Amino acid sequence: MKTWTDEDKTFLKEHYNIMPTEDIMKYLDRSASQIYSQVSYLRKRGWTFHTRRDISVGLPTWDNN
Repeated sequence: MKTWTDEDKTFLKEHYNIMPTEDIMKYLDRSASQIYSQVSYLRKRGWTFHTRRDISVGLPTWDNN
């Protein structure tokens, strides 16, 4: 099993719910279940991700931190 790198996690944070899951799967060479599991794992550790609502109402899709 391939280990998640910091670059993989950052890509996931920046593109999850913005880019289609199929494209993320291809870019990271991961299955959909691996992506969903990693997002769940990171959320439990305080990571935040864009929500589909943010995109649908036109809110900015970047962090101001």
